[in-house]
Amino acid sequence: MIKAMLIAGCGGFVGTCGRFLIGKWSSGMFHGSFPMGTFAVNLIGCFLIGLFLGFLKKLMS
Repeated sequence: MIKAMLIAGCGGFVGTCGRFLIGKWSSGMFHGSFPMGTFAVNLIGCFLIGLFLGFLKKLMS
């Protein structure tokens, strides 16, 4: 259980840092009320998680 918590915590840390950095970077490019940095990080994160899980599934079979 501790291992799973540490993995989830590391993933949360990476996601939070990515949202912060891309949010700061994109705030100068996109003006408006929609949080484009958070949206971009979430899309990229979903894509990377899908690739990673697909890779693991292929390794396990």
